[in-house]
Amino acid sequence: MSLTRSSILRPLHTSLSTLTLLVQARMVHTNWKRLIRFVAVEDGKTYVGEPADAEADIGVASAPKAYILNSSTALDLEARPTREIRTVKRLLAPLASEEVGTVRFLGLNYRDHAEECKLAIPKQPILFYKPTTALGDPFSPIIIPRVAQPAKENQSDYEAELVVVIGRPARDVSESEALDYVLGYTAGNDVSFRTHQFAGGQWGFSKSFDGSAPWGPALVSVNVIRDPQNLPIGIEVNGEKLQDGTTKDQIFGLAKTIAFLSQGTTLLPGSLIWTGTPAGVGFARNPPVYLKHGDETRVVIGGGIGTLVNPVIEEGKAGRSRL
Repeated sequence: MSLTRSSILRPLHTSLSTLTLLVQARMVHTNWKRLIRFVAVEDGKTYVGEPADAEADIGVASAPKAYILNSSTALDLEARPTREIRTVKRLLAPLASEEVGTVRFLGLNYRDHAEECKLAIPKQPILFYKPTTALGDPFSPIIIPRVAQPAKENQSDYEAELVVVIGRPARDVSESEALDYVLGYTAGNDVSFRTHQFAGGQWGFSKSFDGSAPWGPALVSVNVIRDPQNLPIGIEVNGEKLQDGTTKDQIFGLAKTIAFLSQGTTLLPGSLIWTGTPAGVGFARNPPVYLKHGDETRVVIGGGIGTLVNPVIEEGKAGRSRL
């Protein structure tokens, strides 16, 4: 049998195509770019959809519209937008609480934040957890509970954070493949009560109050944000910018964090990883700034995530917040 150039190269092309498909199969792929979960004006039902305006900041847009998905959850990797449109009446967090797995948080993960706290740079990620009852929606009130009042004495504080949503089970993954397990990215506000936090050796109690971790508004696909270490991140309180950083200043980047957390531990789809906050937190400022009744916080992260807006309410106080 005579050998031709095409017959020699055909097996090579086939092998390369197979390898490409295998590599692609390892990565999470979504059929949407930005996803929101919301209650619709038209029928009062809850939907998951892709904003019709690809450029709109969905967190502050007026009555935005969305193409609803053919699924009720972002965790369905086969979900795709339909041509049906609904109008947003109320934004919700990207996942329902029952869809969320473990909620992990990193402490002191920005060098400038560790420095402003006058603490040593950690040698490995500092990890703590919050219950799902601490999660909140965009525009839902951040409630300062009675146990953390008066707000000034209990040092109620804000923390803008990039939040990672895991899309497929990850265990013992390498740093080089860690981002292949990510579904997407969004914003969060890790509200903290410093007096309780610094009273003991653990942070769980001070950071786990109901609604103390609002997150959203848009979940941006990992296929859109290719470099999560190059996103602007900040927060405004009552219109004043108090945090203005970038994710490139994280001590432990996302790939390193996921690889570390997956050692001997399965990170399930729907698990959240909050990746720390940059400098500018309230208790470290001079003079200090603390959240109080009537305040409004706005976490802003680039990449299409948009603005996470929440009012602040002190439990038991009469009157309404700014929103």
